[in-house]
Amino acid sequence: MKKYPSTLRFKSYVSENGTLYHIPTGVRQPGFLFFSLPVYYNENGLEAGKLLEPGTDGPYSLTVGVDSLVSSPYAPNRRPVTLLLYREGDTEPMAVRTVEEGQEELELWSDSACRLEPGGYFLLVDNAEPSVSLDTVERMGQCTSLPFRILRHGSQLVHPLLSSAKVLPRGGLAFHLAPGQVTNEGLLQAVAFDSCGRIVARQEDVPYQPQTTEQVTLPARFNQRWPDDTYTYVLLHNEEPFARVSFRWTEDTAENLVTGPVEKGSLLYWRARLTFDEASWTDLSAVSGCSGVLEGVLRRKSAAVPEVTPHFAVSGPSDVVSELAEPLARLLVPKGGKDLYGCDDLLEGLQQGRDVWELPFGWPAAERRVCCLERLSALLAAEGKELLEELEGKLQSDPDFRLMLFGTSEELAELFCRSSVLAACIPEENRWAMRPYTQTERYYELIRLVDGMGLQLSLPAREELRRLLKAGGARWDGYERADMAAWVYQEVVPRFRHRLAFHSQWRPDGEYFQTIEAEDLCLPRAINGSSDGFAGAMAELEGMVGLTELKRQLATTFNRTRFEERRRRFGLPVPERGGHHLLFTGNPGTGKTTVARLVGRVFHSMGLLSKGEVVEAERATMVGRYLGETEQKMQELLERSKGNVLFIDEAYTLCDNAEGDRKDFGCRVLECLLTALAEKNADRIIILAGYEKEMDRMLEMNPGMRGRFPYRFHFADYTADELVEIALRLLARNDYVLTAAAERQLREAVARAVAVKDAFFHNARWVEQFVWDGVIAAMSDRVMALESDSRELYRTVEVEDVRVACSRMLPVARKAEPVRRRIGFVA
Repeated sequence: MKKYPSTLRFKSYVSENGTLYHIPTGVRQPGFLFFSLPVYYNENGLEAGKLLEPGTDGPYSLTVGVDSLVSSPYAPNRRPVTLLLYREGDTEPMAVRTVEEGQEELELWSDSACRLEPGGYFLLVDNAEPSVSLDTVERMGQCTSLPFRILRHGSQLVHPLLSSAKVLPRGGLAFHLAPGQVTNEGLLQAVAFDSCGRIVARQEDVPYQPQTTEQVTLPARFNQRWPDDTYTYVLLHNEEPFARVSFRWTEDTAENLVTGPVEKGSLLYWRARLTFDEASWTDLSAVSGCSGVLEGVLRRKSAAVPEVTPHFAVSGPSDVVSELAEPLARLLVPKGGKDLYGCDDLLEGLQQGRDVWELPFGWPAAERRVCCLERLSALLAAEGKELLEELEGKLQSDPDFRLMLFGTSEELAELFCRSSVLAACIPEENRWAMRPYTQTERYYELIRLVDGMGLQLSLPAREELRRLLKAGGARWDGYERADMAAWVYQEVVPRFRHRLAFHSQWRPDGEYFQTIEAEDLCLPRAINGSSDGFAGAMAELEGMVGLTELKRQLATTFNRTRFEERRRRFGLPVPERGGHHLLFTGNPGTGKTTVARLVGRVFHSMGLLSKGEVVEAERATMVGRYLGETEQKMQELLERSKGNVLFIDEAYTLCDNAEGDRKDFGCRVLECLLTALAEKNADRIIILAGYEKEMDRMLEMNPGMRGRFPYRFHFADYTADELVEIALRLLARNDYVLTAAAERQLREAVARAVAVKDAFFHNARWVEQFVWDGVIAAMSDRVMALESDSRELYRTVEVEDVRVACSRMLPVARKAEPVRRRIGFVA
């Protein structure tokens, strides 16, 4: 005979369908209130009045969340709350449990007694009632009833047939189902993946009746447009994948739509199952670049064989380890976790005399924990030999120890070559690699970066991002997490802040100051600069002020180089003329450094430089203080400039004495340069720059140097009109406006400066200083002394600002010093 709490008294109750139940007599005014009583069958929650059988092998347990129970202020009593579980049609309750004070969860049933068969059940609550109106509860006598059904898991059912499907705007899905031999009601689920396995849409339980439900519509997640990519919807019946819909999404249109069944045990089958069974799978699939890792996990699941070894290795960038380690450890070791260590920290502990038993290799294996190691270079160092031996010993002696390595492909390859133990414990099938980002992953990575800054992308901004990714095409190749972050912090965010500071249509709401708009986005400078290769760089050169003759000479030089490269491709003879090294002569501020950067981009576009950036150097960075240091510095500099332009400004200072003193370490720099200049196909261009006369003197003292530079360009001083144009562009670029009087004053000031300039006049550099340190500084003093706070006041330059700058910064003509006559006789 069943035992019940002494506080319970039972009575007979006949339901509407005539079934007799023995239920508690209850109380007229319950002593407790609740706003919800969630029911769980393992991790499956109650949806639409239905519970789904767990899809995994036991143990199963039926639990109820009781943390919302509170004492009623209307009729408090000392009786506890009691929960009773009934199966429809059975008179007596299956289980009776009393809720203890402070309890959050109550287990009503476990399969240690017997398994709950699919069918109808109800939960009866004695001495408690809902505090708000709930559609899910009913009244049975003076008790509260919560009816529900347990549905059989889809792995044991016949599934409906997918007869047709249609992709809706913004990525939703509408489909028709033919019941076939299906007789049981159920729940439908759906999940959509992009080509990398990222979950882009997910629909939870949708009620399904075989004879009445034909068309089902599933909206896309967040109702946001998807990037152009290949997508696959997987349909599930009671959490069992049974059908798929694949299509190509281009410009918000579905193309090449294909439907078909999902083969049980396939990679797609397990991808969908894990989406609903494992929360860690969702976290892992959201990490950009990890499609190879996802496939590795799926192969292990689909193989359905005992694992050969519980140890794994993942190769990829170090900045994603913290995101990968936790979800991956939980997937590979169910209900486990990870302990993440840097090998350099462990090595430092050993070197400080810490006992090996304080390291994770010496600890007794924590239950279901994975030892994750990163920064593996410490294991490869000479001093890391002891640490590696300890790790190998742990792998061989402790069968419960689980290891996961995270490092670059080079680190892991060398580690497996050095350690046969590690190579044997982590076979090829357990070694997974991160992959380069796809355009779709770059789209989501930028959204993630912006979200991490507390900002958001507006819908037009997302559309612009899609357009930029498409416009950049293959030029985005190689852009991964660090590159995307640099683009956001160095280019997108400054444009966003500039718009907020100078935009005339301010809105007072906080969302305005957190939303990046389409106008804040642009192609990264590194990509935009290389667009159209030669044409893009030459367009920027043509956009520079002045330098008319120089532009013509450079265009001829570049065209000749391209011409010779084309001849080589056609197998036509091309005379060997050495490298493409250049000499730039001219006064400071005439654009030599800017043109050097353009040269790098042009030669990179032609395939003559692998990188095309500029490495700048001067005497102080090359000349050493003692014997041998100069050679060491030059070796490091030449290695750093590999694939780039080595730009040496004021090169004449390397040998600036009239006698060409060979004891000067600067001469050793020139000797090292001569060796580098003589290399053929060195993947490097060297540019020497400086004053014209001084550069001529340096070349005269080093006859072998002149012949190594086939191209020489002179940068003439800017005229007054050109300097004014530079000043006006500088102001306009930073949203300053000059009054007509201020512009006239500016032209007069520049004309006077040019009229009295000397050999030390810095051309465009002087103009920039005159604008910022003279005009804008004077404007700051004037504006801050006023009480007005209008936007135009902060952007309009007045004539008095230019006059003050003239009084402070205009150069003064130097008086010629009188020539002193020598004392004595003149022959």
